[in-house]
Amino acid sequence: MGPKPVKLCLMWPPLLICHELQCAENLGAIARLLGNFGFSGCRLSRPWVKDWESACRVAVDAAHLLEEFVVMPSLEEALEDVVYAVGTSFRACALRRHSITPEEGIKRLWEKSTQGKIALVLGGERRGLSDEELALCHEVVCIPTPGTKPSLNLAQAAAICLFLCAQQGKAPQEAPIEPRAPLGFLERLKQKMRHALLSAGFLNPQAPHYVFEELWQSLARANLSQREAELWLNAFKHVERHRLHVPPSTPSIK
Repeated sequence: MGPKPVKLCLMWPPLLICHELQCAENLGAIARLLGNFGFSGCRLSRPWVKDWESACRVAVDAAHLLEEFVVMPSLEEALEDVVYAVGTSFRACALRRHSITPEEGIKRLWEKSTQGKIALVLGGERRGLSDEELALCHEVVCIPTPGTKPSLNLAQAAAICLFLCAQQGKAPQEAPIEPRAPLGFLERLKQKMRHALLSAGFLNPQAPHYVFEELWQSLARANLSQREAELWLNAFKHVERHRLHVPPSTPSIK
């Protein structure tokens, strides 16, 4: 029999990450939303906002929360210590992956909140999140808009998601203690796996991307624990070391 489920201290609500945000009014609106729903914790990855005074005016009584926002140079670094991330997109099918509803996305964040830090990722106003940026997330959420405009304003999308987070946070949660591997560690595993498969001759060096991404996604869906990820990393290190000590094959002389 496995371990009994135990009550845990949840990593809830999720960390909000805004990538390439450029509108001061949206920044202020997001701070106000965090205050509305009693949340805190926001990372701005590569922001372009210049007018922080306008952001403070829009935030009103939540302007002090802007001082707690953490600016990071890249989305990869913003996700470094996150074990599970859900990205948002107006595209129903991005990166050849079908999107899920906001309700399902928030529910999955809730289910992973016993395993470590979780994050909700919103893209900038200009283009949203690219396929490469969505690839850093475990799931893609698309908010359905049956009208003529396919995309929502960034702050509007944040309002819907944060409201759902507030509703989800009222549910009880029990789970066994099993820490997940953070995305920063998984990125190192991904690079080691790619290098090992290339050195072993499994991947075509001229076009390794599609086959490798398919392999990696099948592994990423396993939602590896920290120990499992460490085992995989050590396995690929051994593959590389073995390749270094195996002499190249020579044609036989007849």
